[in-house]
Amino acid sequence: MLIKFPPDWLTIPGHVDTLLAPTNEFFGSSTRVVSVAFYTTALKFAGNYMSQGHQFMEVNNALNKFDTRRDWRLFNRWRPPKGAANGLPPKWLRLINFPHGFN
Repeated sequence: MLIKFPPDWLTIPGHVDTLLAPTNEFFGSSTRVVSVAFYTTALKFAGNYMSQGHQFMEVNNALNKFDTRRDWRLFNRWRPPKGAANGLPPKWLRLINFPHGFN
């Protein structure tokens, strides 16, 4: 399950607990959901520049009825190599190249 929340919530003290409490309660009554991923796109300002970042937190349901050995994560942390031309993971395809440039 994916839940996108407003980036302003990041500034609210205790926002993580506010998200986790009902999620853990829900997991106690459901075996059909393997995980809940919380996601937001925060803006960062530095000097005269603005950038958009992504923040996420995933919570796994230990009581799910599916394969408990499988990694169900939707997101992985990606750190681009130093000096990279862009911050995209290597397996991502740029839509600007569509329909040409895809192998």
